[in-house]
Amino acid sequence: MVNEGCLNNEDFLARVPEFFNNEEELVVRLTTKRLVVRDPVDGNDEFDSANKPQFDVSRKAQSLKIDGSSSEVYPVLIRMRYGKRKCSTTVRADALDKFWQEYSSVVKSSMKGLVKKRKKKTKGSSVKGKRPKV
Repeated sequence: MVNEGCLNNEDFLARVPEFFNNEEELVVRLTTKRLVVRDPVDGNDEFDSANKPQFDVSRKAQSLKIDGSSSEVYPVLIRMRYGKRKCSTTVRADALDKFWQEYSSVVKSSMKGLVKKRKKKTKGSSVKGKRPKV
């Protein structure tokens, strides 16, 4: 795989149209997640949800009250992959709004090169299940 590494935000946004050019008709994958740097010595509270459930994000979404939560601000990791090429960037929380505006406009304008997947039609499903209108 050709890994272009972690780019700064401007270089990453410049690469998005290249990935969506889609000349080879391959899948373009975009992923977004919270970036937590793993500490192998002390360990992270975010990775120990059994002993410290207040740091478990999935449980926070299910409960209304949040007690003992972390006030740490995390950067966002954004990855993009096209065939064997891949690149990523990290965005700080204070620059996230500006980045999302630029990122969404670049992605929307670049999606023109994508090909819509064709669905296979099944034999009897189009007429059998429908009732005539009365």
